[in-house]
Amino acid sequence: MRKSLLSLIVVALMMVSFTAQAVKVDLGDGKFVNFKGYFQFHLKGDPAAGDAGGDWNTDWYLHRTRIMVGGKIHKNINFFLAPIWVGLGQGGDYSGREMLLDAWIEFELCKALKIDIGNLKLPFSWHMQQSGATQHSLDFHGAFIKYGNGTMGHRDQGVMFRGMFADGMLDYRLAVLDGADDNGNSPRIVGRLGLNLADSLPGFFLPGTMLGKKKIMSMGLSFDFEPYINGGDPFYAFALDALIDIPLEKNGLVFQGSFYYYSDGAYMGKGIGFWADAGYRINKFEPLVGFEMWMPSADDAQGWFNILPGINYWIMGHAANIKFQFGIKKFDDVDDLDLMALLQFQYIYN
Repeated sequence: MRKSLLSLIVVALMMVSFTAQAVKVDLGDGKFVNFKGYFQFHLKGDPAAGDAGGDWNTDWYLHRTRIMVGGKIHKNINFFLAPIWVGLGQGGDYSGREMLLDAWIEFELCKALKIDIGNLKLPFSWHMQQSGATQHSLDFHGAFIKYGNGTMGHRDQGVMFRGMFADGMLDYRLAVLDGADDNGNSPRIVGRLGLNLADSLPGFFLPGTMLGKKKIMSMGLSFDFEPYINGGDPFYAFALDALIDIPLEKNGLVFQGSFYYYSDGAYMGKGIGFWADAGYRINKFEPLVGFEMWMPSADDAQGWFNILPGINYWIMGHAANIKFQFGIKKFDDVDDLDLMALLQFQYIYN
């Protein structure tokens, strides 16, 4: 019954996506409720999972499906609710994974102070604050945004204070959160201070690219700290990020990167990590290349690097696009390469 209900929801969302716009209910006096959604299909190829003859194993599945409800219930109060279904059909498993990923209410006191309360997306680097629907590359650089216990690190329950100063040149986000289950009731504290040298983006979620709608030249310094995690010592991490998104008439140049330091207790252990992706958009087509590297501190830990060339076809911008990415991953002290090809189709019911 549960599986049938999920399938019905997914199919219904797909059917209405191509024939209708998002539903906006006007409540008067500037108040409203929006109903939106999106889905992402993946076709994945992996030679390591193939047969002895070296054929590629392919897997076609529904990577993400989201239904989003948000709006303004008072001139100073916003809200957002968004469940997610992940991996429907992956490996032949249609049970998927479902959760209420975002659920928060926001009190907008002024430009310099907004207070968000609920299950929040966290301000540890620009990348961690991005929406899965507005990525520049095909998907998140997920290894760098997981929590110390291996779960998703980019959301937690708590309160976040955020705002902008100096006409948007400076922005800050500071979150006080629940943290790990075994942290001895000590809070997890995550914050970011950003510098915007061109246009600023005051929204809760941040994009990987604006696709020519704004000029972004931003950089930020962030931290993640918890006094006690996984029964051990304090956990702390630091990140330095940058996004350059320059419109050039119908074309555009995009560079995004993040540098990370993690202490003991992190998902991949103590070490230094870096990723970046860069692309040049020519009208609707954009060749791009990404790079990831992990350098662990422990002698017995395994480092790696990953090269990710690809191409994006921005059919309708973020609303509808096709992305292809090829991964070439090399682990330390291992001769063989890990290869992976991924094709994604995205449509936003927007």
